[in-house]
Amino acid sequence: MAAVSIIEIAKLDIQIFDNDGALSVSLTKYIADLSENFVKERGAFTVVVSSGSLIKSLRKVKSKGRK
Repeated sequence: MAAVSIIEIAKLDIQIFDNDGALSVSLTKYIADLSENFVKERGAFTVVVSSGSLIKSLRKVKSKGRK
């Protein structure tokens, strides 16, 4: 078997954002899209996040229709 780099296998999608706000919005949308797809396919979606700045970042983004 020929040697293949991990990057070629993983097909990484690296995104760089101008600020924390843009990152928060994009991450929240990504999680929402994943959850919607998995709920449709499997009936459930579970996500685990570390505490600290990640949760603070996600809290800044309020979804439409929720307060």
